[in-house]
Amino acid sequence: MSNTKLNTAQVILTDCDDAVEEVKAAMRRLTTVRLQLEAQRAYVESLLAEKLDTSADSTDIQDIKVHDSAIKYRHNQGSNATSKRHRGFHSAGVIGNTAVTSGVRNEIMPTTSTLRGTDAEETGGLNVSEVKGFLIGLNALLTNANSNATHNTAAKEAIVGTQGVTGNYTAGLFSQHYVPGGIHRLNDEVFKALLLGATSWNKVTITDQDVAWGATTANTGIETKGFNLS
Repeated sequence: MSNTKLNTAQVILTDCDDAVEEVKAAMRRLTTVRLQLEAQRAYVESLLAEKLDTSADSTDIQDIKVHDSAIKYRHNQGSNATSKRHRGFHSAGVIGNTAVTSGVRNEIMPTTSTLRGTDAEETGGLNVSEVKGFLIGLNALLTNANSNATHNTAAKEAIVGTQGVTGNYTAGLFSQHYVPGGIHRLNDEVFKALLLGATSWNKVTITDQDVAWGATTANTGIETKGFNLS
């Protein structure tokens, strides 16, 4: 039985072409995200190496502090530091800061680099953990079943949801069962992560999930379709 008209099929051709362009754009942008995260990792490694080199012998490592730009996805490498800006050292209240001599390490993200963020991003932009949560949500949708009534029972919890929480866990935190790059369960907190913290505005509200992730292919707790990828 067929109810699809010829003119509708012509529209679908355009939709397919448009979707392909969206995939190309997403791949390009996600590559930039990967490069940004790799640069941030190198930046944080540099901060840790400098601090431990100068402070570990005389200071409890738990008390050593680095600049808050360490947690940011994009930043200006310590824009509120008065010295050694490119290494993110804060000028006040940071143990071991004055013991570091200049010229030890080069900038991880030079001023001319497209990976270098702004002062505004450093204070109000995304944290690395928020980017991680967003990408977990994206992969959860890509791997969820192509049905709003079933799900992959092999999927593991990546972000703790409000339902089915057992033990000393807190909804919204990364789960101890999280497998990087794996197949992730969809729940209310995963959808919140996809929205990067914007859980309610005008006509959009994400309420707490009232059904836990089911042990069978039915009873998903989240009625949404995915791409059924591995």
